[in-house]
Amino acid sequence: MASVLALFHRSTLNPRLELFAQALVDDGHNVEALCWRRGGASNAEGDVVPTTRINTPNFPMSLWNVFFIPILYCKFVVAIYRRQPDVLLCGHISLLPLAVLLGLLTRTPVVYDVVETYETGYRSRDSVLAGPFTTLVTGIERLCLRGVAGITVIDTAEGLLAERYRGFTDNMDVVYNLPRVKPAPEQEGTDGPTTIVYAGLVDERKGVPTLLEAFSDIHPDHNIELLVVGGAVDDTLERLQERASELGVSDDVEFVGQVPYDEVHDHLLRGDIAVAPYQRLEVYEISRWNTRKIPDYMNAGLPVVAPNFGGFPEIIEETGCGITVDTGDVEAVADGIESLLADPDRARELGQHGRRALEEQYNWEREQTKVLNLVGKALREKRVIKER
Repeated sequence: MASVLALFHRSTLNPRLELFAQALVDDGHNVEALCWRRGGASNAEGDVVPTTRINTPNFPMSLWNVFFIPILYCKFVVAIYRRQPDVLLCGHISLLPLAVLLGLLTRTPVVYDVVETYETGYRSRDSVLAGPFTTLVTGIERLCLRGVAGITVIDTAEGLLAERYRGFTDNMDVVYNLPRVKPAPEQEGTDGPTTIVYAGLVDERKGVPTLLEAFSDIHPDHNIELLVVGGAVDDTLERLQERASELGVSDDVEFVGQVPYDEVHDHLLRGDIAVAPYQRLEVYEISRWNTRKIPDYMNAGLPVVAPNFGGFPEIIEETGCGITVDTGDVEAVADGIESLLADPDRARELGQHGRRALEEQYNWEREQTKVLNLVGKALREKRVIKER
C-alpha cells in the first residue's frame, strides 16, 4: 500500500483529518503527519498516526503568522524529503503552495481538503490586514489548485464550496463533516433537573453568551441546568462565568472547559436538550453539514434548537432532529428551549429521529469511502505519470 503524509497548520490534526488518516490506515496505507506546533483541537487524547511537530515562532490566532511561513516551509521541505511519501494530504490553505510545489518537483500527487470558507472567514477577521490578506491568499490558492490531484470539500448550503472548487480536477468529492456512530444514549428518564447542553468553541460568534442569557430568563420557572462543554481562545469563558454569577445562576451552570473530542460524546449523554446558537454571520449563513455540532448532538440522541438561517433548516427538515429559531435573539432561544421543556415526549421523539438519521445515513462510516476512493484515484494517476 501507499505512504500518505498529512500536512496541517496546528499541533494536532483536526477531528476531520484524524478520521481521514484512520480510514487510510484501516485500508492498509502507511500514514504520518507533519504539523505546525501552534495549538490545536484533537479528536483523541493521543495522535492517531505518528506525528512530527515543526517549531517556529508564532502568534496564537493571528494573521501575523504569515511572516513565519518561509521558516515553516524550509523545515517542512526537509521533513517531507526524508519521508518521500506517495501522497501529500494537505489540510490547510497555508501549506498548499508548499505541497503543490513539492508535488510538481517530485511527481507526488496532492490531495487538498477544504474545511473552511477561507474567503468568507478571513475577510471577516478583525484586522486591518484582513482584506488584502484574503485577496492575496485566495489568489495564490486558485493558482495552486491547478496542481492538485484531488480535492475534498465540506458540504455547505447551496453547494457553495463544491461549486467554487469544481473544475480544477475531476477527482473531487463532497465529504460531509460527520462523526463516527457512538454508543446510543440510554432512554431511562431521571427525576433530576433537565440539562440544556452546548458543546463547541466558547465565543460570541457561536452564540454562547446568548444561550446563557436565554437560560437565565427561563431558569426561575423550570428545574433546569446548563452544561457548557468547550474552551475559548480569549477571555470569553471567564467573562461568561462572571456573567452567570451576576445573573444568579452560577450554581446551575457548569463550564466543563476544553476536553478531547472523543470525550465530548460522554458529556453530551448527560444532556436532555442541545442548543446550536450560531449568530447570524456570513460565515455561518452558508453552513450546512460543514458544522459538526448538530450531528454530534444527533449522535447523543438530543433534540436540537438550531438557527433558522443558512442551511441549518435543511438539516433539521431532513433529519427531523429539532426545531429552528432566531438564535441571535435571546427571547427566541428561550422560547425554543421552553417549547421542548413543555413537551418532553416531543423532545424525546426529535432526539430519536436525529439519532436514527445519523445511524442510517449521516455518519463517517458512509463518508470515509469517498476519501479512500479519491486517494486511490490520485495514486493511480501517479502510476500513469511514472510509466510515461
